[in-house]
Amino acid sequence: MTISSLDACTPDGQVICNGFKEVMPTVLSQKTRYALKALLELSGLPPGATLSSAAIAVRRNIPVKF
Repeated sequence: MTISSLDACTPDGQVICNGFKEVMPTVLSQKTRYALKALLELSGLPPGATLSSAAIAVRRNIPVKF
């Protein structure tokens, strides 16, 4: 699995990647999961590109507040 191929994370810890499901350890806090989603989104950007936190929140289905 490449970092940018993550499609979604479900509330129960399932990671859907290219149609396959993997389990994300439940020992990770929700804040950590949000941070990982944001990092995954940023890792898919071209070098030097930026993205607002609001755009990341919409793209990765995480709270804007985070």
